[in-house]
Amino acid sequence: MPYCNELAVFDVPPANQAKIISLSLSLFKEMNAEQELLISHQILRKTDNPTQLCWYLVWKDEAAVAQSKAKWSNYPSAKPIEALVTAKVFYGHFMDVNTNVDVDNSVASNINSNVASD
Repeated sequence: MPYCNELAVFDVPPANQAKIISLSLSLFKEMNAEQELLISHQILRKTDNPTQLCWYLVWKDEAAVAQSKAKWSNYPSAKPIEALVTAKVFYGHFMDVNTNVDVDNSVASNINSNVASD
């Protein structure tokens, strides 16, 4: 079963970033307390906007995401995180693209010509 990848970008004032990072690490442990749902995590800072932090999470599968989402309000670190975030900039889940799928020749040709011209 393929992993599910999550990107979440938040605006966080610099004064709150250390606390958000600490709370985020606690939250990730809370999510995995009963069973491993979260395979890996990274906390990133945007290079051209230091007020934006990003979670890059790799979940066991889509069901793990749903399970964690259903328990969100029960995680002790969730509410303090939400209180320190000034805006949710982006949030999304992504699955691996199956590269064994036949690509329409016109799409493949367009991709190849764009790559060649870069």
